[in-house]
Amino acid sequence: MRTLNDIMTLSAEELSRIPGITPVKAKQILDYIQEHVEKPSPPPMEETAEGAPSNRELATTLAQELMNQAQELLKGENSSELSHGMSRQLARIIIQCDLVLHDQVALRKPRKSVNHLKAMREMIVSASAGLHDGKIKQSKVSVALRDRRRKLKELCVRKNSEGKN
Repeated sequence: MRTLNDIMTLSAEELSRIPGITPVKAKQILDYIQEHVEKPSPPPMEETAEGAPSNRELATTLAQELMNQAQELLKGENSSELSHGMSRQLARIIIQCDLVLHDQVALRKPRKSVNHLKAMREMIVSASAGLHDGKIKQSKVSVALRDRRRKLKELCVRKNSEGKN
């Protein structure tokens, strides 16, 4: 089980079989997901031999998804439950994704950039699903997001106004 979609397919009984999740907590998790998640997120784009999207296109798509998820989390009704560190990282991720989307940065290694964007997207999904788990878990997630965001930033080269890298 790695994604929110995986959790959404489970019953409360199946979810409660996971160590550390009681039947009551399983029901709360599923109720929260049902109340706050409108529809499952589309699966990530798979690369195929024919008509495969370029890594740049994939990075752009992922950056848009990540930016939307971060904005939803910051603007959502439970945004007051976000720790300062988590809010700060989400805001910085939005800025970084905006630079990618508006082609203000060149991706030196698009494939690695895609991997970092995918990892951050998964972290944000898990953070939004477990928002009620408290500040300690948010602290760990915000540190992981910070590290991924910094690695992504290292892979980006800011373009100047003359179009040089």
